[in-house]
Amino acid sequence: MSIKINNSGISNISSDTDRIYTIYKGDKLIKFNYAPVVNYIFRDTDENGNLTLATGNLEDGSEITKISDYGMYYGFANSNDLIGGVSLPNLKLVGNGGMSYAFYYASGLTGDLYCPNLTRIDSYGFSQAFYGTNIKSVDLSNLISIGTYALQDAFSYNNSLESINLSSLSSVESQGLRYACRSCPNLKTINLRSHTRGIDATMFSGDTSIENIDLSSLNYLGASALAAAFQNCVNLQTLSFPSLNSNSFGSYTNQFNGMLIGVTGCTVHFPSNLQSVIGSWNSVTSGFSGTNTIVLFDLPETE
Repeated sequence: MSIKINNSGISNISSDTDRIYTIYKGDKLIKFNYAPVVNYIFRDTDENGNLTLATGNLEDGSEITKISDYGMYYGFANSNDLIGGVSLPNLKLVGNGGMSYAFYYASGLTGDLYCPNLTRIDSYGFSQAFYGTNIKSVDLSNLISIGTYALQDAFSYNNSLESINLSSLSSVESQGLRYACRSCPNLKTINLRSHTRGIDATMFSGDTSIENIDLSSLNYLGASALAAAFQNCVNLQTLSFPSLNSNSFGSYTNQFNGMLIGVTGCTVHFPSNLQSVIGSWNSVTSGFSGTNTIVLFDLPETE
């Protein structure tokens, strides 16, 4: 049996707790069951039923609209034979663990991840999905909400990744962005312009090339929200927080502790009215533990 994204016409993938996988191909319902010890889908088997790694090009998944709970769990993990990128242009929902480890260390993936209509990823849905691959860009531009640990290590340890578009992401459950893109030394830009609350502090660890992070809608920071957030992001030249206001910090004063450790010459911009609110904080007066940090309260006043 061979199940491949590029020619199967699959529109919905799901599995139950007994690892009986349910696949809809158009209106036709197909069920099949691998041996209980094999927790994989989207692998090939030869004529004798022996499990083999999937091969080929995964750039046409246009009929897939939903990946249900664990539907693609470990699907192409550790495959060195996959090539190109992953295009799922009509995918709208990924369920719990739906793509967890799906392309884990599939090092032949050197193209782009293209999911422009995906709006929701449930808990662990993308956890380590593209960990250790070589994809160059990520388009999740219409992703609105993610569950707990949904993007945990999703794109980490990638030496080729240059950009991530999460421009519509506005609802993030606990630890949803944990380690999402750490140790990506060529990552230069990430768009989080709709995100309103603090990011996971470890998200950008080891991203030494990052130059631009759009946090223009960020309006609330809980305890330690940005503590060490940009540690060792040595190419980061500017940060801007135009939506922070006098009510953004609650009773905490540790939101920025160590935010720029290992960073030199970064300019940080805040609304003008926040100088009287945070201007005397130790983290601010110390330049967020960076070197030669410039702190400016030069943005338009907020409430």
